[in-house]
Amino acid sequence: MTDQLKVQFKDIMKDNVWTALLEKAKLFSQLQPWQWMDDDEIFLVVDPETGKKLFCSVIGALGEEFGMVVYIGDDGYKSLRQTLENPAYSSDCVYSQHALLISFVNRNELEKEDYKLIQSQGMTFRGKKQWPQFRSFVPGYYPWTISEEEAKLAIVALDQAIDVVRRAESGFVIPPFSSDGAMFARIGEKKGNAVVWRDELISMDELEIKGEETAYELLVDPKLLDTAKRIGEKYNAPIEFDASYVNKPVQEKKGERPYFPIFVLAADLKTHLVIHQDLLPLNDTAMHVQKSFLDMILSLGKVPREVRMKRTTKTMLEPVLTQLPIRVLEVSQVPIIEHVRRLFERF
Repeated sequence: MTDQLKVQFKDIMKDNVWTALLEKAKLFSQLQPWQWMDDDEIFLVVDPETGKKLFCSVIGALGEEFGMVVYIGDDGYKSLRQTLENPAYSSDCVYSQHALLISFVNRNELEKEDYKLIQSQGMTFRGKKQWPQFRSFVPGYYPWTISEEEAKLAIVALDQAIDVVRRAESGFVIPPFSSDGAMFARIGEKKGNAVVWRDELISMDELEIKGEETAYELLVDPKLLDTAKRIGEKYNAPIEFDASYVNKPVQEKKGERPYFPIFVLAADLKTHLVIHQDLLPLNDTAMHVQKSFLDMILSLGKVPREVRMKRTTKTMLEPVLTQLPIRVLEVSQVPIIEHVRRLFERF
């Protein structure tokens, strides 16, 4: 009786999402699609269960890292476009990517948790660059092991990728990524208890993210703004002001997923000296940025005559900036601050 229960329990443990994920990954790896596919041959998979768009890119054509990146939803598509259209952006994409990375590495490259997952499902892998590793990328957070919900999305992506790459091996042409082109898609729909998949060619116009830019309200104590408005003296040198993620992950509790804090910096353009700095938590970002800007003014005892900042920071500060006599210049880069940030990350 005991032995029978053990067999049943073992079968139940194997019949789960993690076993399915590892089996799909193994089959995908055996196909070695990177031998005939480039990373710009992006295809779309629409998950029939959640309706989420999964943008899939096979990696490995350069012979360095092998696997597939699955960009999730609108955030994923946005970071995919920025990565492909602006290679300089790739170093900062870790902060804003919403994606899953399925990669195949050597045994000694696995983290302890990776190996425990494989062991727990009674599976094994042999050979160079054959061991699967799964990583989750969520905007603002440190790359981490994937959740069960993310594993389900990875299974759907791998399952359809296997179908697509087999066809590509036989000569099927997947359109390379182009902002004015079209994307090959596999659309899944639930029909009763079954799922029906169909091919579709979707124009890039249909994938464009529609919607207005977020408009922020005044999120700090109005008394703080009133105090700043009463300051009559001007800070005459133009300054740069920026609030961006910094590559110094913070883990508040052991075992909890670390996040990238927001690093606020202000620099004098004449002296190149930092005149204000702040390290902010990930939550309520706009409120903290507004407060940090006003804290800078109160600390200086002067209102800046001219401030240069990037669009994202300017948008968060709009309710404050419109009530102060400050000339605001929207810029694409803040070179002094970016230099300081890199030094901070290094040391």
